[in-house]
Amino acid sequence: MAEHRKYALTKLAPGDWLLPSDDGKTLWRIRLYEDGPTHGMEIAADRDFWGVWKWLGREGEDYVDPQNWSHWDFFEGLHDTRREAIDAALKLTGSES
Repeated sequence: MAEHRKYALTKLAPGDWLLPSDDGKTLWRIRLYEDGPTHGMEIAADRDFWGVWKWLGREGEDYVDPQNWSHWDFFEGLHDTRREAIDAALKLTGSES
């Protein structure tokens, strides 16, 4: 039987999603971004990847500003699918407990 999550993804824009952890203490951002030779990566061409960012605001804070990138910390990327990025965020959440 599949595990049921307490919170669902919230779409901010195409390729940009918020994912609260089940304990409600961590907010992840799952987002498409471009990487490749233009950005210093040694692959054949620029392409889109899915990445995982963590909100650095205070616990219990009522307001999250998706546009304030100084409060989003990049955790990992280079995921080919959104599902892979979601799975990575869920594993990161479990390892922080």
